[in-house]
Amino acid sequence: MARATLHDPPLLLLDEPDSGLDQEAADYLANFLEDDYGRRRTVIIATHNLRIGNQHCNRFAILSNGRVVFESHGPVEDPAKLEELYRNHASAS
Repeated sequence: MARATLHDPPLLLLDEPDSGLDQEAADYLANFLEDDYGRRRTVIIATHNLRIGNQHCNRFAILSNGRVVFESHGPVEDPAKLEELYRNHASAS
């Protein structure tokens, strides 16, 4: 994260940022995304972790075969249904 943010970019691309993190590092990442630094810029997160993606978004999309098959302007209201939502939309494409 230090190397990615050193030059204070207006756009931050994160690919599976929670992969391999222990709980302390995962908490640090969550705080980073929610603090002033994360809110002052555009952050794009590509992740297979639906809960993490939904928790930290202003816009949520599901991609299947390179196409957007579902889009929500804001977090999905019922996070418990994320897996079902994914399966319904990803298998339909």
